[in-house]
Amino acid sequence: MTSRRYDAGMPPPETSAPERDRPSLLKRLVDLAVGLLYRSVEVFRHPTATFSGPTIVIANHFGGLADALLLVAALDDVPRILARDRIWRIPLVRRLMDAVGAIPVHKPEDRSTPVSNADMFTAAYAALADGDTILIFPEGITVDDPRIARLKTGAARIALGARADGVAGIQIVPIGLHYEDKAALRSRVSVIVGEPVDLDATLAAMGVDAPTPDDRDLVRTLTDTFERRLREVAPDFENWREATDLTFAAEVALRAASADPDRPVSLAERDRLANRLAQAPPEDRAGILAAVERYRRDLEAVGMSDRGTYRGMGTAEFLRHVAGTLLLGAILVPFALVGIATSIPPLLVIFGLGKLPVSPAVKATLKPAAALVLFPLAWGVAAWRIVFEHLGPIWTIVAIGLVPLYLVAGIVITERVVLLWRALRAWRGRKGLREAAERIAAGRAAVVAAVATRSDDPAAPPG
Repeated sequence: MTSRRYDAGMPPPETSAPERDRPSLLKRLVDLAVGLLYRSVEVFRHPTATFSGPTIVIANHFGGLADALLLVAALDDVPRILARDRIWRIPLVRRLMDAVGAIPVHKPEDRSTPVSNADMFTAAYAALADGDTILIFPEGITVDDPRIARLKTGAARIALGARADGVAGIQIVPIGLHYEDKAALRSRVSVIVGEPVDLDATLAAMGVDAPTPDDRDLVRTLTDTFERRLREVAPDFENWREATDLTFAAEVALRAASADPDRPVSLAERDRLANRLAQAPPEDRAGILAAVERYRRDLEAVGMSDRGTYRGMGTAEFLRHVAGTLLLGAILVPFALVGIATSIPPLLVIFGLGKLPVSPAVKATLKPAAALVLFPLAWGVAAWRIVFEHLGPIWTIVAIGLVPLYLVAGIVITERVVLLWRALRAWRGRKGLREAAERIAAGRAAVVAAVATRSDDPAAPPG
């Protein structure tokens, strides 16, 4: 349903003992919600990034609630999340946040009277002293632009305050969340874990012997360091058009360098390279964008994708593809129908949320929140009305557990039909492609050459 990939030689992040004691039921619910909402979550981790010992995770905040869910799913633990206190006003959410050890942050704009965050800092210091991981979105707000906003100083103040309290070995780990389409259902996401900042080593290099969170110059300097590291791993483009075109250029270059161009390009490698291109000098970016525009125009003229230009799908291969899809459908359709039928109400609600005239970030918050509540509710009601009356409570519980698997079958069938349609278009487009082969090849080569002006190794990590 949802794939999770770690780059070769980089094991899944380690977790400290306190984090492994976090509620496993919540972790399973989050994994289920992420699996339903996203087609794949691909994780890249810097070789030096670990999650043992006191850790502050800083991440970009493009997707609202979806950001926290993705980080919980990708990190294989439930970190101590710092969140605005106003969400504690919702009874169900308050119990959930308390259960996972979340730490409320008081914002002056949320209250009519002065507020103090002394309790928040104390709780964060204690969490780090226990070796926990805490999660902060240092931009302070959900951002709709494809670039990092100026970071607030909270992460630096927490790190310095905990260090002043005697907590040693604190690391700050930047994580970039890259959404293929944060408002769409069943899109893809990459999670890029960057190089940590070793607080002790950084302070030593700065000649700071007695750090304090009241040292404004030190706080600002550390915040700037965190911001640079976050910009290396998180989306940081001038605008959405540049984000789309540089991401496409990265995909074209990586596919051209691949031993098997027909295989899907690694999402994490693509997003890392796109970030690297975004940091290129303006003249280099302009050359890449111009090459992309010409190549896109040529592809659209023959109705093909870059990946499709590499395919040599003949009639026999196409028929084998159709036969495999039909066989899979014959096996899964009965289960898929049950899963889809019992999930129609929440699916319709989530689809409707995606059509609301609100920002993509708001949609990225509303949809996972609705999924967490509505899917279990719909499955429970369906199992109660259909199974309980005939077979009793035990089989009702079994049915509720099986419905998610049936929905997975429905998702698999739907996505295979979409892939089959794309294969049909690729097969039918071969004639048109042959007629424009030289122009297509030249356009692709121009994009690859433009990308190469930035790096001889397109898959190299940023920075």
